[in-house]
Amino acid sequence: MVDAAAKRKALSYIGFAARSRAIAVGTEAVISEIRKCSPGTVAVVLATDASERTKKQINDKCTSHGAPVAAVPLTKDEIAGAAGKKTSVSAVAVTNRDLVRALTSLGSE
Repeated sequence: MVDAAAKRKALSYIGFAARSRAIAVGTEAVISEIRKCSPGTVAVVLATDASERTKKQINDKCTSHGAPVAAVPLTKDEIAGAAGKKTSVSAVAVTNRDLVRALTSLGSE
């Protein structure tokens, strides 16, 4: 189980990525980013309240391309707020190597 501190850290990392323009926002942009990046250079944060179709689509793409999905339970609105978007966001892909490492380690803390 991920605690509140890990959620805050994940939201902070998404915000850092957004400010440094090292992020892809939205399902299609995330899938495109997964396809073009090599393993270890992208991490995906998927909203817990995303549709089952979106979850399957993103998880399948991540599995086939070796991209990790961060194990942090965030809602669409929480992700959108951290990414600086006004509408809900089902998924984001972070492309900064340091932030990728930090996000993927959150589930194991």
